[in-house]
Amino acid sequence: MGKKWGSNEGIRIGDIFECWGSPYLDQPDSNYYQVVALRGKTQVVLRPLQMATYINEGIAEDSPLHWRKERKRPLPGRFMTAEHLIVWVLPDRTIEGRPQLREVRWNAIYSLALPEDWEPWDAETIKQLEEEDLQARKELAQRWLGEQRGLELQNNTIHRKQVSV
Repeated sequence: MGKKWGSNEGIRIGDIFECWGSPYLDQPDSNYYQVVALRGKTQVVLRPLQMATYINEGIAEDSPLHWRKERKRPLPGRFMTAEHLIVWVLPDRTIEGRPQLREVRWNAIYSLALPEDWEPWDAETIKQLEEEDLQARKELAQRWLGEQRGLELQNNTIHRKQVSV
C-alpha cells in the first residue's frame, strides 16, 4: 500500500489552489485558496481568496462553452476571511502533474492553480476548446448508438430463440 500523505516540499507560500467543492459552500466565490504557511512535511495552511468576475467576450451565446463565458479569477493576497484551513498533501498528483491537497473534515480536494487557469481565453483557445467539446459529443453519441444497436441485436436474438422453441 502507498503512502497516505505526500510531501509539501514543492509547495510554496503564495501558491494558489482551486477547489470545486469547498467547505465554504455558503460563499460561492471561495473556490481559490492561497498557501499562507507550511506545517511539518505533509500539511499546508490555506486561506480563501476574494474573486473578481470577468467576461470572456469571444464566447458566443450558442457556443458549447457559453456556461464559461462569465468566469472568476483569484485576487492573490486579498483574503475572504481571517479563517484558515489546514489540509494534507495527497501522494497522487493531477493529470497535469500538479500537487493536490485534501481537507479531511469536508473531504474537499484542492489542486494547484496557475495563472493560465483563470486568465481570459484568446480566440484560438476558444476555437480549440469548442472543437474538443464537439469531438467529445460525437464520441459519446457513437458509443451510445453502438450500445443501442448492440441491445437491439441482443433483443432480436433472444426473441428469435423464444419463437423457435
